[in-house]
Amino acid sequence: MTHRLFIAILAVCLLACGLEGKEKNRNWQSGTLTQVQSNDEGAAALPVAGVLVVVPLHEWAYMVETDSMVYVFGRRSPRSLNLTINGKVKFAIDKNGKAFLIDDTGKEFQVSLIRKIAKNPSQ
Repeated sequence: MTHRLFIAILAVCLLACGLEGKEKNRNWQSGTLTQVQSNDEGAAALPVAGVLVVVPLHEWAYMVETDSMVYVFGRRSPRSLNLTINGKVKFAIDKNGKAFLIDDTGKEFQVSLIRKIAKNPSQ
C-alpha cells in the first residue's frame, strides 16, 4: 500500500512541477515605467487573530512605454508595487489576456491590461 501511495504522491508532484514550469514560460518584454496613479476603491475587512482589521484598497494604474506601444496595467491592492518611475520594467501579456509585471526585487505580479496605445511612427 505504501508503494502505491508513493507513486501517487510522485505523480502529483511531477504534474504540479510541469504546470508551474509551463506558466512561467512567458514572452517577457522590457519597457519604461513612466507613470503610477492610484484611486481609492474603498476598504476591505479582514479577520486577523479573531479581530476584524480594515484595509484600504486602491486601484493602481501603471503606465509602461516601449518603442512602439504604451501599455496601462491595473491592480487592486492596499500598496503600490515596488517599481521605480522612469526605470526599466519587465512585463508579459499572454494569449489569454493575462498580464504580469516584475517589480524591482524580481517578484512577479499578475495585473490587468487596461489599455494599449500604439505610438505614431516617426516621420
